[in-house]
Amino acid sequence: MKFPHHDNEIAQSEAYFESNDWIKYFLHSGHLTIAGCKMSKSLKNFITIKDALKEYSAAQLRMTFLLHSWKDTLDYSPSGMETAIQMEKTIKEFFLNVKDCLRSSCGSDEFPKWTDVDLKLHENLVLSKQKVHESLCDSVDTRSAMFALKELIGSANKYIQSGKLNASLNGPLLSSIAVYITKMLRVFGVVSSTEKTAFGFGTDAKNQENVNVEDIVLPFVEVLSDFRETVRTTVKGLEAGSIKAEILKACDLIRDEKMPNLGVRLEDQEGSYCFFLPHYHYDSEIYF
Repeated sequence: MKFPHHDNEIAQSEAYFESNDWIKYFLHSGHLTIAGCKMSKSLKNFITIKDALKEYSAAQLRMTFLLHSWKDTLDYSPSGMETAIQMEKTIKEFFLNVKDCLRSSCGSDEFPKWTDVDLKLHENLVLSKQKVHESLCDSVDTRSAMFALKELIGSANKYIQSGKLNASLNGPLLSSIAVYITKMLRVFGVVSSTEKTAFGFGTDAKNQENVNVEDIVLPFVEVLSDFRETVRTTVKGLEAGSIKAEILKACDLIRDEKMPNLGVRLEDQEGSYCFFLPHYHYDSEIYF
């Protein structure tokens, strides 16, 4: 604490509230700048939270703050937000991959025999928990904690890629990693769900009764409609030799970018497509 400002604040508060132990710590957060400039109405670069939420989600804004130290200056800019968006995308992709593994035969064994690779991944989980704990104990260093989680996700993704080749994935281990990451995101305020055994960015099951089905379905309908229009336009406007490549490109786009952004994992499965909607507390599978 710095004299006399903090001492006066304590004295005034203790006198007013008749308390001899009003507060022990003062935290001075860093300034918020807009594209390198001080935020000010006179500079016409003043952005309210309401305006920011029109462009970015609440989770993305929270992720931005988590990726910066609370005591340092935070610059609100497209480049800074892009870092948070990519971090969110990495985490969501991981959750979708784990759910896909748990539904498949390679992750269905409830009590699998652990291999050396499994033990190594478990060691990474224990190490990540230690790193996160130490980071938060070190002046609430959420940035280092988030990158520790990202490092754990990287290890788990490599494990999934190698395990899918021989169908030897440890489902319970992957689930425990996903649950832990969700727990930390819940602590940080990024995830709203309170289900301790669930994982992902979904909402609480108790709130599902108030969900408007049209609000959930409409984004998927719009994506599929845009996809259909792209295919129709491509077939009408391109030469026969390039039609196949363009159609495949459009198919990959909806599978790799459009659907994952809506929380959907779309997988090619022996002539059919399977995807699930994690917006509900159960997995709804739809086949074409």
